Amino acid sequence: MIPSPAEVRASLIREGWPVRVSGWVSAPSYGPGGRIYVTVDSSEGAGDGPLSDSASDVIAFNSDGRISVGWPVRIPIDTWRACREGACAPNPPVVTSDGAAYIVAARGGTVAYQIGPTGDLRGGWPYRSKAALSAGVTGNCTCPCPGTCVCPATITLPAAGPDDALYLAQSVEGCGGGNRIVAVATNGQVRTGWPVTLSQEGAWFEVFAVGDTGAVFGYAIERAGTVSNSCGGKSATYSGTVVALDAHGDPIYTTTLVVP
Repeated sequence: MIPSPAEVRASLIREGWPVRVSGWVSAPSYGPGGRIYVTVDSSEGAGDGPLSDSASDVIAFNSDGRISVGWPVRIPIDTWRACREGACAPNPPVVTSDGAAYIVAARGGTVAYQIGPTGDLRGGWPYRSKAALSAGVTGNCTCPCPGTCVCPATITLPAAGPDDALYLAQSVEGCGGGNRIVAVATNGQVRTGWPVTLSQEGAWFEVFAVGDTGAVFGYAIERAGTVSNSCGGKSATYSGTVVALDAHGDPIYTTTLVVP
């Protein structure tokens, strides 16, 4: 007898799954031992401005779908993020090699907590900065005519390095794109040599990654001039450059890949 599609799907689902979570849930992050991590904020007031509970939960699930011992962990901040729709689900946790998790949110700047593998809020945290977390919101761009404006439009997500330090893209110019990268050590303190800030006004890191040796590679978008547009005005043009930094924030090289 040939099994039905529903029976085939059911046979592929591991015992203990699926799991259901109430609230506003982030995309999952994956850690050692098959763990799955999510951040959960209240969905109350979604799209209507600030949420009222001022707290979020972080949950770690074992590979069998059960919540890990010591979890969930409550942190005293909202983790929803601003987006073009008004408000969106939290960013996913940033998981380290030992199973700890960083929770990063834009609350009047940047705030980050570190939760240990057993659900303990680690000392020295939260990290706080007045610099805005890069969140992909574009409200400061002026276009001379439709379709001619180039602005940061994606979320530059935080990342963990090989030494489990937390790396963040932040903005000190008030626009959505992060024009600096900061490295925060596991004790909650900014590492020597960081942050590294792009020198050109209006430039931003579209994305960055941390290599196995601790080197940081950022793709920087920088203004490169103007061109005439169909509206009879001028539109900005941009270049794209890979910026490589060592673990101390010192430059290794810069290579321009895109030139108008």
